[in-house]
Amino acid sequence: MTKFMIPGNICRILKKIQSSGEQACLVGGCVRDMVMGRRIHDWDITTSAGWEKIAGLFKKSAATGIKYGTVTVFYRGTKAEVTTFRRDTGYTDMRHPDDVRFTPELKEDLARRDFTMNAMAMDADGGITDPFGGMADIADRVIRCVGEPDRRFLEDALRMFRALRFSAQLGFEIEAVTKSAIVNNASNCKYLSAGRVRTELLKTICSDRPEVAADMFEMGLLGDFDGDTATLHKMAERLRKLPKSGDLRLISLSAAAGRALNISPGEFLERLGCGREVKELSGAFDCVPCGSAEEIRLSCGEYGMKKTMAACAAGDTILGGSRYRLFKEFVRSDLPHSVRELAISGRELMALGLSPGREMGDVLNELYRHVCRFPEDNNTEKLIKLAEMCMCK
Repeated sequence: MTKFMIPGNICRILKKIQSSGEQACLVGGCVRDMVMGRRIHDWDITTSAGWEKIAGLFKKSAATGIKYGTVTVFYRGTKAEVTTFRRDTGYTDMRHPDDVRFTPELKEDLARRDFTMNAMAMDADGGITDPFGGMADIADRVIRCVGEPDRRFLEDALRMFRALRFSAQLGFEIEAVTKSAIVNNASNCKYLSAGRVRTELLKTICSDRPEVAADMFEMGLLGDFDGDTATLHKMAERLRKLPKSGDLRLISLSAAAGRALNISPGEFLERLGCGREVKELSGAFDCVPCGSAEEIRLSCGEYGMKKTMAACAAGDTILGGSRYRLFKEFVRSDLPHSVRELAISGRELMALGLSPGREMGDVLNELYRHVCRFPEDNNTEKLIKLAEMCMCK
């Protein structure tokens, strides 16, 4: 049997709990990621000990979830969440258990978890407890519910989003029965908080397979929409070319959904609880010209960098192309990005007889537009001559 090497401080936490006569194992995502050789962000431990005993074993700890038997332990600069073995029953809100009962059995604790790959435990010696076939499913690159999928999703509707998010992040396929249960139970996602849904969607689109977000629409997790999800899938694939910035990819996805599914990008983002600026930027492609390098330079001056960037990213997502690359090249260039970076200022224009105000602003904007077309003319002498010509019109 394969043994895994557990980091020193985590191993010491496990053995300290075991030395008190209790069971203790790593559990959940950290075990999955260790098996897959992925970076581990959080350490979760499950134990037969009650939270009071765990708190008494470690000098530095915080009772972060007493209802669920959870204590956060701090040990020599390492943090781990330690939770008592438990069974969960009743999910009236389709998200949280109505009743939590602690149990002495590790298998009962593993049985309450969402997917087989997350229902494995690892002891301090690196040995795996795998009662539901998680290792085999990881080897087969399959996401499968523990037990009956319909029951798992009725307990916690967010698990449906998690299945698709894991598919995007890990490159795994969702097995047929689990996928069918997602479609059958998708309408229950309306009970989830906007923040939880937004978090899962952001993690999905910031993965290497952002197109899985289109499956969330197609399977009904994000609501009932009419339109062409196949086209949306192709558009969402183009998100790969954008930086893994949540807001930028989300703005672009919402703009693409607006075209493919005939929904309002702003209303969609409103339902996700997004802020005003993100909602406003989702419509940038419809009003900010960005079809060429020259248009991008002009738009940066007229509409600002943020709107132009959003328009370029959404345009590439909807139509393909290289608008965003051209935008970044412009940003990195020495060319002026606004009237404030012209080789002329209000001081020189006042010397020509212009007073601060609308007329001066119009002249500066005209000079910026000229420089966008003829970058080599961005020098003070040339711009003064052009300003004089503008004043004579």
